[in-house]
Amino acid sequence: MFITRPDGTSPLYGDDDGGRLLAAQRARGKRFRDTLATGAALFERGDWKTRWGKPPIETLWLLGAEALANYDRLDPREPVELSRAFSEGGYFVMRDGWDADSSFALMNCGPHGSSSCAHAHADALAFEYAAEGRTWLVDPGTCTYTGDAGLRDQFRSSSAHNTATVDELPQSVPAGPFAWAAPCRISL
Repeated sequence: MFITRPDGTSPLYGDDDGGRLLAAQRARGKRFRDTLATGAALFERGDWKTRWGKPPIETLWLLGAEALANYDRLDPREPVELSRAFSEGGYFVMRDGWDADSSFALMNCGPHGSSSCAHAHADALAFEYAAEGRTWLVDPGTCTYTGDAGLRDQFRSSSAHNTATVDELPQSVPAGPFAWAAPCRISL
């Protein structure tokens, strides 16, 4: 909910192949609305229901008719917090409201992936920014995994992200489509 942009779309941080357990409506792949609506029904969260309207058909398939009735009974309410730190994952969000014309910033301050860092990008301290409901600075996402090694490396490079570089050097150096020869290390 917190990392959703004011226009309802989802940032493309890191790798994303669009994989979902159920995807009845592929056109909505860049939105968390369906997942949030199903979560609202499951966990009885009115703040997750806000502005999402009718629940997706996946809610019925995954949780059954009673969950759909739970969703319908929920009173939608605006979330109390505007900013949130997700310290474990390294993401920090600030916004001035929950309306479609709000402003929003999402910062990536976490470590360079986990384990082998296979799906990491060289995006330490990168951010996304939206003002008055319009997204101005975005993360480029993945583009491709194995179709074109040059494009793969370009889309996960520091220069493709809204972040700092020193002497135009990358923060991390790739070593194939799912490995890094020199991953960035963040010390707090």
